[in-house]
Amino acid sequence: MWEFRNWGLRAYAHDTQHEKIIRACALALAMMMFRKEEEAEPLIQEMLLDKDAILRYGGCFAIALAYVGTSQNAAIRKLLHISVSDVSDDVRRAAVMALGFVMCNVPEQLPGVVKLLAESKRPSSPLPA
Repeated sequence: MWEFRNWGLRAYAHDTQHEKIIRACALALAMMMFRKEEEAEPLIQEMLLDKDAILRYGGCFAIALAYVGTSQNAAIRKLLHISVSDVSDDVRRAAVMALGFVMCNVPEQLPGVVKLLAESKRPSSPLPA
């Protein structure tokens, strides 16, 4: 099994204060997960649970690239959860973008998913008096 910890990018991202370098490390880790599916899960989990929003952002793209074109239900559910629950706007946006990668094999279904997301984010209309 491929061992992601040997690359040291995640540790380096924690050691630097430079936002652009952290983002580059996060996206490099995501790119290394291309088509790895379940094999990528340990890294994805670590990234998504990180306190740094940039690494969580990279975690969304790790899901996108690990499960690109698979429409895998667990990946879609995870991204939908992140898209409504993360405290960072950037992470929530990355989760929605990642849905496009994961569902690119069924593009006709993506608008329905995004529509449901948009409706869930609208403030409820007040009840009539």
